[in-house]
Amino acid sequence: MSRVLVARSVAGGDRFSEANAIGRSSLFPLERDLLDAIVGQALGGNEMWRRQIGHLRVSRRRFSATGFQSVFTLSDPAMMVVPFVANEVVSGWIRTDLPGGQGIGHVLYIERGMMVMLEGAVPGEDFPVEIGAYEIVDDRDGARKSRAG
Repeated sequence: MSRVLVARSVAGGDRFSEANAIGRSSLFPLERDLLDAIVGQALGGNEMWRRQIGHLRVSRRRFSATGFQSVFTLSDPAMMVVPFVANEVVSGWIRTDLPGGQGIGHVLYIERGMMVMLEGAVPGEDFPVEIGAYEIVDDRDGARKSRAG
């Protein structure tokens, strides 16, 4: 059974979309909530990882019909988590549920002690143009499908 970690509705320029991402290097609320959830679920709530989130800047975002990629840089190199030399892909069983039942699966890429990329993907080719309302859920049952499915 899924457990809701975050339920949020954002408005205006904080809605996650390609149009709102133009010229924006700060994290959207959705990205910050996802990183917080992944740190809590897959990285043991480690405070060093949690602090790193506040120092991430987005150097590039890519949107497609199937999802998004947010590529990060670290504004303060002192926030690297050391010793942590392994490269890792982390999911933490995190999914974003949208109104209407669509679900987005996520992974976080870590390289040499730094969160480098957050990725989200939907099954098929109908990634939403804009995300305002969402729930981030812990889906430990592995059911990477929508609530409607």
